[in-house]
Amino acid sequence: YKSCSGSYTRGCKSDAIAKVQGCLGLVTDGKFGPKTEAALKAKGFSSFTDAEVDKICNKPTTTPTVDSDEEDVDGVDPNQI
Repeated sequence: YKSCSGSYTRGCKSDAIAKVQGCLGLVTDGKFGPKTEAALKAKGFSSFTDAEVDKICNKPTTTPTVDSDEEDVDGVDPNQI
């Protein structure tokens, strides 16, 4: 592995790679190998730059589901069925 900075691909090693590995739930050895590559591909990346570290590490935003107390249109509370 060669030391890389700014842009990271398979075969690189760096602290930024270790950070991304931690975000992906991998061993944080800082080496961009096949496991790191596979985990990144699952998130839509084949490589990454310093600017993309936060994007990779951020949890996906989901819309919270709200359990409504309102009655259904037929007048029956679906929670009471």
